[in-house]
Amino acid sequence: LPSVDLPNYEADDLIATFCKNAKLEKKNVVIVSSDKDLLQLHGKNTRIFDPMKNKFINQEDVLTIVLYLNIIFISNLLMMYFGFMISRKIT
Repeated sequence: LPSVDLPNYEADDLIATFCKNAKLEKKNVVIVSSDKDLLQLHGKNTRIFDPMKNKFINQEDVLTIVLYLNIIFISNLLMMYFGFMISRKIT
């Protein structure tokens, strides 16, 4: 398999660039990855195959995963906030 490696660029940035160029050329793309950061590339001409789940990710999966990640993010923010408030009351 051919590969691409550019210094100072992360793999997800290169994949996003390839997807953008393929979209401009009206080509279809299949990304094979379990990396949740790549879900933002999912769309009409870009499909994502998750090899860990051995399935293609559909739009419902994307929405479920994004919702789950947002809940975790907000929960962490709340824990940090309340942890800060409790520590202020103790001191």
